[in-house]
Amino acid sequence: MTDRRRQVLVVMPQGGQKPLLELLQQEQFEVRLGETTDKGLESALERPPDVMIVDTVLGKDLVESLTQTLLANPRTEKIAFFFIGGEGEELSSFRRHKDQFFIRPFNAEQLLSGLLNYFRQKEQTQQVGLPDQDVSGDLTHISLVDLLQVMNLNRRDGTLTLTRGTDKGEVFLLGGQVVEAKLGQVAGEKAFFRLLTWFEGNFQFRHGEVPVEPRITIPTDHLILDGVRQNDEMNAQRDSLPAPSSEVVLLVPQEHLPSGLRPTTQEILLLLQNMRKVQDVLDHGSRPDFEILQILRALLDKGILSTRERGQDVANRVEPLLSTEDVLVVKDSFGESDALLQEATAKLVLLVARGEELRGLVQVLQAMPEFEADVSLAGSRRELLFGDIGQLQVADTLKIRLFSLPATDETAPLWRPFCRRLFGVLSIGEEGLVSEAEQFFEQYGNVEVVKVGFNEMREGTLLLRAGDRDAWRQVLHRFAANLGERRRRQGSQNDKRTETETV
Repeated sequence: MTDRRRQVLVVMPQGGQKPLLELLQQEQFEVRLGETTDKGLESALERPPDVMIVDTVLGKDLVESLTQTLLANPRTEKIAFFFIGGEGEELSSFRRHKDQFFIRPFNAEQLLSGLLNYFRQKEQTQQVGLPDQDVSGDLTHISLVDLLQVMNLNRRDGTLTLTRGTDKGEVFLLGGQVVEAKLGQVAGEKAFFRLLTWFEGNFQFRHGEVPVEPRITIPTDHLILDGVRQNDEMNAQRDSLPAPSSEVVLLVPQEHLPSGLRPTTQEILLLLQNMRKVQDVLDHGSRPDFEILQILRALLDKGILSTRERGQDVANRVEPLLSTEDVLVVKDSFGESDALLQEATAKLVLLVARGEELRGLVQVLQAMPEFEADVSLAGSRRELLFGDIGQLQVADTLKIRLFSLPATDETAPLWRPFCRRLFGVLSIGEEGLVSEAEQFFEQYGNVEVVKVGFNEMREGTLLLRAGDRDAWRQVLHRFAANLGERRRRQGSQNDKRTETETV
């Protein structure tokens, strides 16, 4: 029997519907079709679906008009949209926390996975909203923020227990309002703000009386907004804030400290008389973590404190595939020097002539924990593979998407669009079969093209073997250095133009 809650309306040209429809029907979705945006609008208004899958090949303006019309209607504003479009395509009606975007040519299995996750989260949200019901689930399916918002809307009373590994936290609610939170020895707003950073783990809500004295009096919606804001700012400023694992030492005698310090600053300086580790100060301080870290940074900047990284932590640290200096060069080359602490992505094109060559590279990549493969595409047996094969986390704030591009005459018209945000090109095809593509990306894409092999060293190629991190660091550094040199050349040319105009 078809689940009436799992209604999907597919709006795309008839030619691209069949494989997707067969997959959806196998999973018992109730599927309706619309071959044009007009038919899709008519069907959605007549009987609103849960999800609309819309292909922008019908026309970006028409798709924008369709979605904006439905979002403006109270009967259809809750529809989730799964868009299929070209790389780099942007839609003003796209809602980051609700909708999804799949780059054409899209993978139907990946889209199906997104649908199943959406409905799983929707069903859990509905269960959470049931009165007088105990519920449990996974934070990867429904976030803590969504949980609390549903409970607040339904004025739930009870205890929300969160577990992540060996860590355990609790949030206590009265009438849907958060009145207390605990995480280890930490309680109140500080504990609640820390729990907001949990995006993985399990939750269990037990309806009933709350066995604590209310400590948090801020309305829950304001509390969530403040916690999310502080955590976002703390993440954005992480490189400039002292690390929790580091130790701080008070350089100025207590009697020489300036007078009129804020109470929180005085509290921190008092704690530093008995402890050095930043994490200990965070755990014992009364204020939220971000506020304490800001004060510690100010004291360090003023020379009142000094800091050092604990030797054990440094020794055990795994060196990233791309150094911080190279990450800064890459981001600067893409004009993102003002967003150095935010996560970014770039593209690495893989030129192939045969499917077996790409499978060889995937096997090498899978030996590195930083690589996350697109299993459905990487496991394909087609002779030539086209599309994403996965992503490589080369640094904390930089991911590289690996895109397989057959170096054939048929795909030549697609080469130019792949030059946008291009980090570099790996050529893994046999000499002569990929030469034209190599020349195009070197000249038009203005990026480094590195020839690589996996079995034996050939002249002019870099040998990549499973587990050889140094070889990967070498090739990634070459790409970054090339981007930096390109940026410097552009800057020099701009300076010359300015001098000429001045003269």
